[in-house]
Amino acid sequence: MRILPSAAVLSGLGGLAAACLCPSPALAGSASQSSVTGKVQANVVEPMDIRLLDDMRFGAFISPVAGGTIAVAPDGTVSTASGMTGQDAISQPSTGRGPAAFRLNGTKNRFFIAKVPKDITISNGGASMLVSNITANVKNGKSVFDADGMFTLKVGGTLNVNANQQTGSYSGTFQVTVLYQ
Repeated sequence: MRILPSAAVLSGLGGLAAACLCPSPALAGSASQSSVTGKVQANVVEPMDIRLLDDMRFGAFISPVAGGTIAVAPDGTVSTASGMTGQDAISQPSTGRGPAAFRLNGTKNRFFIAKVPKDITISNGGASMLVSNITANVKNGKSVFDADGMFTLKVGGTLNVNANQQTGSYSGTFQVTVLYQ
């Protein structure tokens, strides 16, 4: 019987350990690979443009003894209620009563969302009135540009006139926001 030197035994055991840690090509599993191609898209649209055509106008009226309202619908229909009933017979300025109108220019046949405030306050510097129920001629705030890329947005509201409303010229501002959809 032959006794091997200890270094040879260790070297032999190290090789055995290395052989156990590295699987042979026959034992290694086969790799599976799959791929797919995706697309990248971009859509450059016309820049949107909004221009004021007309302001919202409630016209002239006499200060009422009892409070009331003047409503101007987006389609131009005017109605009065409570203390303002009968005020529609009063001579109006040349601009008359009517909705605000804005010319929207954008990408033809593209949908958009128009946002208007729910209400605003107008004042003459000393007194104020609320314009409530502000609406536009878009269904649920949405519409579409025509084949020429245009749309006329009309905005109406209800002026709440207080009893014995202070005389004067009242004004205010509101913002219209239009977003491509």
